[in-house]
Amino acid sequence: MSEQSGLISKIGLNKLFLWMEAERLESYPEAFAKLKLDKCYTKDSLVEAFGLIYKDDNTSLHPVRSDFLRNFYGLEINNTTKVSIRGINALEEIELGVYRPTAEAIDIGQAYLQRDETRWATGLAKMIARYEVRTRLFLYLLGKAGGRLAFPHGEFFGFRSGSAEVFFPNEKKVALFADSARGFNELLQTYHWNALGPFWAEEIQKNGLEITLDFTFEGLREPSPSTNKLNSRLKSSLFLMKYLGILECQAGEWIINPLQATTILGEAIAQDFVKIEFDHSPLHQLTSWQNALQDITGFVVVSDLVQRWAQSKSLPIPQAESEFDAWIRQQIYHGRVRILAIHAGQPRLGRGLYGDENARKIRFEISEK
Repeated sequence: MSEQSGLISKIGLNKLFLWMEAERLESYPEAFAKLKLDKCYTKDSLVEAFGLIYKDDNTSLHPVRSDFLRNFYGLEINNTTKVSIRGINALEEIELGVYRPTAEAIDIGQAYLQRDETRWATGLAKMIARYEVRTRLFLYLLGKAGGRLAFPHGEFFGFRSGSAEVFFPNEKKVALFADSARGFNELLQTYHWNALGPFWAEEIQKNGLEITLDFTFEGLREPSPSTNKLNSRLKSSLFLMKYLGILECQAGEWIINPLQATTILGEAIAQDFVKIEFDHSPLHQLTSWQNALQDITGFVVVSDLVQRWAQSKSLPIPQAESEFDAWIRQQIYHGRVRILAIHAGQPRLGRGLYGDENARKIRFEISEK
């Protein structure tokens, strides 16, 4: 963990560019399948891994069709007052210019190789719902905020989707993409904490940084987040949500289906976007595991908790690690679990919480059972 300390008042957002054709949902899973779990990558080795080429007559630093890589990346620390979110956290920067695939990206890629569409589509939706800030805003607006998305002629991101509007319960309507998407960026600043979410907040805090309550989103190098072709760029992630039934059409307007969102994304993610009755059973399980596994000082080995989680859900350990981390993060974010202390323990104890080797053992309390 970093020894930095500071107050983050600005969070930069990369220009949004996911896969080229919205309907070709396998684009990212197919790309993730080329990544190796234990391999680190530089820009040059990523170019090689994805078979990208440079134009012979062009001195550009970017290979042909390399834009699909733009949002693979994760958190970038600019200074003690600003960080940048460069994508959906498929590649984690472990040192300057060196990246390692995240466990989620590897699992999606393996599911694609095994032709398990349910697994890779669900995994991709979860990754985007955790980390793609603009999509998170959309899901919140059409869920908890009570908004309804309407397109000209009822076409889902059709030819004239630049005229799309969101209608709110207070009868306010916002033209999302008109006037260089000014309305969208205003909503992004209004609902900045909902768009950021607990997952990125935790990543930032893991670096020894705190976020000011009134932080603002910026571009990576511009005062405002990029809105270039934003309606067509958002079509990819929102088409995935439509394909999975998370977005549904009612009387010509698009909203979130709470049950489907919870089924596909899981309660830990879906509760950011929809109102659901919280299932306390995982917390009850955590209480019993804590009682069974804690030592005389109250510490529990994280890998033992993950093992119990894997057994309860019939999951492979790598997937259980990522799911348990995400679930614990949500419980902390919503005040249901509080980490009282962490301890490095011995390397033989395995992976720590969030992959932190200083947190192989944790002492915690559950405030809601």
